[in-house]
Amino acid sequence: MVRSAATPRASGPGSAGSPGAGGRFTLVCAAAATLLAVMGLAGWTTSSLRLATITPHSIPMAPSTALVVLLLGVTLIREARRRSARLTAAAAWISLLLSGLQLGLFIGGFPPVLDAILVPAPEPFGVYLTGRMSPWTALGLVLSSLSLLCVSLGLLWLGRSRRHRNFDNAGVVLASVVIGLGLVVVLGYLFDAPLLYGSPVVPMALASALALVFLGLAVLGLAPRESALLRPFFGPSPRATLLRAFIPIVPAIIGLELLLAQIDGLNRGLNAALAAISGALLAAGIVAFASHGTGLALTRTESALRASEASFRELADAVPQMVWVARPDGGLVYCNRRWMDYTGQTLEQSLGRGWNTVFHPDDRQRAEAHWERAMAAATTVSVECRLLRSDGVYRWWLVRGVPLLDDAGGVVKWYGTFTDIDERVLAERQVAESEERFAKIFRSGLVAFSIAERESGRLVDVNERWATLFGYRRDEVIGRTVFELGLWDDSASR
Repeated sequence: MVRSAATPRASGPGSAGSPGAGGRFTLVCAAAATLLAVMGLAGWTTSSLRLATITPHSIPMAPSTALVVLLLGVTLIREARRRSARLTAAAAWISLLLSGLQLGLFIGGFPPVLDAILVPAPEPFGVYLTGRMSPWTALGLVLSSLSLLCVSLGLLWLGRSRRHRNFDNAGVVLASVVIGLGLVVVLGYLFDAPLLYGSPVVPMALASALALVFLGLAVLGLAPRESALLRPFFGPSPRATLLRAFIPIVPAIIGLELLLAQIDGLNRGLNAALAAISGALLAAGIVAFASHGTGLALTRTESALRASEASFRELADAVPQMVWVARPDGGLVYCNRRWMDYTGQTLEQSLGRGWNTVFHPDDRQRAEAHWERAMAAATTVSVECRLLRSDGVYRWWLVRGVPLLDDAGGVVKWYGTFTDIDERVLAERQVAESEERFAKIFRSGLVAFSIAERESGRLVDVNERWATLFGYRRDEVIGRTVFELGLWDDSASR
């Protein structure tokens, strides 16, 4: 991206009450996490724990987990629909306190106070007790709260400091860790690997893992697109298009595995084979769709680029100046028709360093020195020099070049013009020569000369002959009138 005027910050949500594409993504993911939390609370409230589980073989989501997920989900929904960074930060602090308390009590070996209040008599689920938040769930919720807090602080600091970028990047990293943690647990349930979902300690519920994935995705949708980890996924580039296209493959394959796992009588090998074939077909379809879209985008981009270049050439040929474009190293890559008409060079003869040959020998070294300094400092160059016309006549031109810079300050291209200033230079020389001739006559001493202001009559300068004639030194009369000097008695005698 080239350096240009500041543009508004591109973030996930849109304007208040009208979320953009990122805001809708956050809205959907936050709504999914909220739904899982509501189902969990409903299951415990109605004693229908099947509502708090995804499959019969997974432990139900603890009510304390459901409360924290509900708080985060509702906060993200509100933020996606109507930005309120202060309320979001406050809710993130509350959820961080609750989940951090649960994690701290577990690490310290103390009983979970919040779980004990919500579920005084937990029921066993295998060798574990239900209604207790897993420490891995608590860790995921702590990271989710921190990621939301960082993004909200980034919104609060926006426009007042560059510090918001650090908060944004930290929020994206934490949200990515939360998504990774949730996906690991989901894979553990899919492939019956208890170690992945925390069996040695207290297992994380499958519903809790999915809630963490949705919360992490919701925070990513809220984060600005210029964050370091999100930037590759946005924009019209083929890489961004393919990355966005492949994102749905992971949840689709996970969902397919969950669906196949519910079919009785389907052995694990056939399950894995069906999932692999379906995943491959899904990936091929997405690649085909993304490639088609990318091809269309590239075709449109190439057409727009050709149209833009044609418009630029038409404009460059219409202006009275000679227009040129050069590479970062100073080699010419374009010059308009007026340049070729004036110099008599073809475009091929002018490319690279060929354009230097038309500079006057006395001006060439000085012009090249200005050009080298400008390229080294990536600053504007401006120099007056003579250029050889096709009929062998030299005329004076003002050469100006402006660098086009990228975000890192490097030169992308040089754009410049030659403006004909021959008449101005000749006029200035004629004036200088006239002044020099007058100065010689004025200082010659043959005739007494004085120069005075038109309105006040005060003397501006006198020559030596005048000072000798009237008996004054030159410094004694400057700034005084002839009346003050007593040379004339009244104004009528002038």
